Amino acid sequence: MTCALLFQVCVSNYVIFMIFTWFSPGTLGRQGSPPVARNLEARLRALNKSFIFVLLSEIFPAKLALFEDQIDVWIQVACPRLSIDWGTEFQKPILTPYEAAVALDLAEWRETTDSAYPMDYYAYDSLGSWTPNHRDNRPALNARAITQTSVVVKQEHTG
Repeated sequence: MTCALLFQVCVSNYVIFMIFTWFSPGTLGRQGSPPVARNLEARLRALNKSFIFVLLSEIFPAKLALFEDQIDVWIQVACPRLSIDWGTEFQKPILTPYEAAVALDLAEWRETTDSAYPMDYYAYDSLGSWTPNHRDNRPALNARAITQTSVVVKQEHTG
């Protein structure tokens, strides 16, 4: 994806986005992060953009081609490598969550040698809410009070 294409996506008032996730019961793991999808959904709503959610068991060009006339841009919230490695195989742009964040003005494009394209989708200390492990997407810790317990062992001497 180029910065120029992201700019076109951002300024268009007629783009219909399709946010989809890879959903396979029992194997979802970190892919298909609901918090990442919710962050993008909130931004699309704030910008008054049209979008739909689609859950797919598998993402491949022939399946997405079925939506060709209705969708202008895909945002896939599964594995970013689908867009990076296979993006040229799809008829319409298929954005990673990071690229979507750039297109929706949630992040800045990183193109210089000092700040390379972020490959931190699974990193614990990731750079933005486009990743499942970013601090904004982590589940809240259980607020139960933690009590300290001390055990006193009393030894008796016999003898």
